[in-house]
Amino acid sequence: MSEDCNKMSKFDHWIKDEYKSEEFKSVIEDQIEKRTKKGSIFDSLGSFGGSAKLQDIEALVATRLREYHEDKTGKMDYALSSNGGSILEHRCTASKADNSRYWKILGLTVMHFQNHPSRAIEDNTGPGNCWAFDGARGHLTIKLAKPVMVNSITVEHIPANLSPTGSISAPRAFTVSAMNNENDLVGHELGQWEYNMNDHPIQSFNIMRKMHFPSGIIDFRFESNWGGSYTCIYRVRVHGDPFD
Repeated sequence: MSEDCNKMSKFDHWIKDEYKSEEFKSVIEDQIEKRTKKGSIFDSLGSFGGSAKLQDIEALVATRLREYHEDKTGKMDYALSSNGGSILEHRCTASKADNSRYWKILGLTVMHFQNHPSRAIEDNTGPGNCWAFDGARGHLTIKLAKPVMVNSITVEHIPANLSPTGSISAPRAFTVSAMNNENDLVGHELGQWEYNMNDHPIQSFNIMRKMHFPSGIIDFRFESNWGGSYTCIYRVRVHGDPFD
């Protein structure tokens, strides 16, 4: 707790020293525009004689930082289970056997984590809390919270330094397709990408092929991994514009 307070104190001092500079405005504005695509935050601060008050800038920056830290992307995730997303298990690859997690106190089991595809759409991405399947090839099919015009997807995995074994069994090449319905076996391919285990743990990818219809079912096809006899999927996200 004291460490968090110390970090906030340093941030407060920094913003008070820097908020008037054009460089500060440019950097913050650039980062927020990249994530929200909603224009300049400083355009909304035209009151008070044309100059923004410190508390207005602090409030806006705090809001953007909160939005970012809530999901680490600043984008709505329509696959997330707590947002209404779910797994179409009958379309998914079988989970790796004997991969349950047990917590024991004095020899008594107090918590049990079952290996299930739903792990890949939960926000708990601590070490070991992933969906594992045998081999390097597998399918994960998700029913989104609502049909959307998908514009990007995100894949998250823990970095190697957080793995107790130093091995992360991360996915590598993968393809994502939007389905018309649960019985659609082909779908509309949105793109093919590669997750880079040496890059940032959370990696977003813009779709390569524009959608012409809203989809509520998204299929991830994992085609290779970074080594190991099994693959772990920590979390996938689906972003887009809702279709009303």
